Amino acid sequence: MALFPDTSDRTVSGEFAIKDGFLQRGRPQMDDHYRYYDFMENKTILFIDPDAAVQKELSMIIVYSHLPEYPVNFKLENNTRSMGVGRYIEDCRNAVIDGTNWVFLIGDSMEYMRHDCNETFTLFNDNVTYTQKKTDHDITTSTKWLHDQFLIWVKDNCLGVYDIC
Repeated sequence: MALFPDTSDRTVSGEFAIKDGFLQRGRPQMDDHYRYYDFMENKTILFIDPDAAVQKELSMIIVYSHLPEYPVNFKLENNTRSMGVGRYIEDCRNAVIDGTNWVFLIGDSMEYMRHDCNETFTLFNDNVTYTQKKTDHDITTSTKWLHDQFLIWVKDNCLGVYDIC
């Protein structure tokens, strides 16, 4: 709250209190309290710990303690594979960020999402490209190739005479 303070009206959307050892938002004072903000044009309102009704209406950023790498596409093109790291954004509405760099990523993600996920409004590159080297295989050492060669030899040398091989 010190870095990105909640700018919602707490008298409408609920006060904060320590509950079960965590800072949590209390119950809102009115039904459909998110409609209170409908008439605030060109103003960004930040909610911390919004209730389920508000979550359906907002773009959300969720901080995970560890976000593993995820595939950007499942195709391997030119021996390269693209993986996403640190941040995953779905439909420019919901974001999941890694907690190891959360201070930077929350601010960057808010700015990025505020501008409809335009690449010029982010400083974070969430793609990593891995290049896999081609491995040359010698098929003459494979078990299948050796077995196929044995079968060819048997056909050529052993089929004409009984019990020769």
